[in-house]
Amino acid sequence: MNVLSINGLAFQLRSALSGSRPQVSGPLDRNSFNVLDEAALGHAIETVGGLCRISPDTDVADANRAVGFVQGCLWVLKIMTVAEMAEQVRTAGAKEIPCRGGLAAELMASIARCVGVLEQMRIDPCKHSMDKFCSSRHAALGHAAWMLAELPPMIEAGKLLKASRWTGFVEGCLWLGHVLSLAEIERSRTAAIPPPA
Repeated sequence: MNVLSINGLAFQLRSALSGSRPQVSGPLDRNSFNVLDEAALGHAIETVGGLCRISPDTDVADANRAVGFVQGCLWVLKIMTVAEMAEQVRTAGAKEIPCRGGLAAELMASIARCVGVLEQMRIDPCKHSMDKFCSSRHAALGHAAWMLAELPPMIEAGKLLKASRWTGFVEGCLWLGHVLSLAEIERSRTAAIPPPA
């Protein structure tokens, strides 16, 4: 998925959010686990706005992860189904392209962290129906656990952009599932990136 595909997908997400106007007062607490749905929706709308304005030098894997994060939020908030999101990705022309070095290791580190958190909570993997809205926050965590189990073979097969999007989706589910804060998600992303040589 190149920058134009991400722009197209972001505009589709913006269209899905067009009727959503969250009533949010004050800034979003990036360290909080207990995010209100309205605040999460406001953050999703801001993120989509940024994705609509990305430039050709934007890291496509990072942008895909942001798309996935928004999609995870929209699913938990019962705004879109997974099937609707998959169709958006298909119509945006998603294709794998070469990614930056170290991306596979970065994704695997993030996946391991998320798996560890869900295992501590004793969340069993359970694939949710693709054509239904998320039924509960617990169901979102079970679906996230299922996605995490699917990710390592995807990465081994070289589908890094799809894996980036899925990792973002999982992070969105964990944020709205009151498991990880935005600050923790952001720290885990930067901690997984190796320093320049």
